[in-house]
Amino acid sequence: MRTIVLSMENEFGEKRRKSLNYDFEWFKSVSGESIKDKFQFRYNTSEQKKIGIMSCFYSHINILRKIVDEKIDDVVVCEDDSFKVFDINTESINEICLFGGCLRHPTNWKLDTQWRKENTIIFDEGVNKIDYTKYRWTQTYAIYYPNWEKTKELLDNILESKKSYCHYDIFLSKNKLINHLYFPTPYKSCDNGISQISNAQGVVKDYKIKSK
Repeated sequence: MRTIVLSMENEFGEKRRKSLNYDFEWFKSVSGESIKDKFQFRYNTSEQKKIGIMSCFYSHINILRKIVDEKIDDVVVCEDDSFKVFDINTESINEICLFGGCLRHPTNWKLDTQWRKENTIIFDEGVNKIDYTKYRWTQTYAIYYPNWEKTKELLDNILESKKSYCHYDIFLSKNKLINHLYFPTPYKSCDNGISQISNAQGVVKDYKIKSK
């Protein structure tokens, strides 16, 4: 399985890349200014946060384009706070699949914190179908793409969507563009309390926030 890591070309990104526990191909983050008109932000979103959100979204789009253009199969795309938990045999995985993330309340952000405390979703070991009636998900720190054809379908759906762009993870989840997840998660996220585009989560593993 090939691994691509999205990371910024700065001191912060370099520090994160050096701490990763696997071999990878570095994909440099790019500006999202060219697709600015497709975004809709809350009135109180800072300019710095807007830049980060647009860069993350457009960088992921460009990775999808790379996968399609180069006809890359069997690849996981990670962000630079993503650490491998265990090696995984991907031969039988035929769908785009979350290899990490965090489950959230299915409809209401205000109820999310309490919902995560009170609800435990039971998954089978291996690939599971995402049930958007019971939960939604956030974080794109590890997503598996089985082949370039499936990746092209996703890319086309994103580019042809008439809906406004937002955080990349929220856009994918809200529009149900990814429908499978792997349990337990082959990767965990550890942002060390620092995030440039959203609230820091600490350690996220098996679709739960483990610590701040």
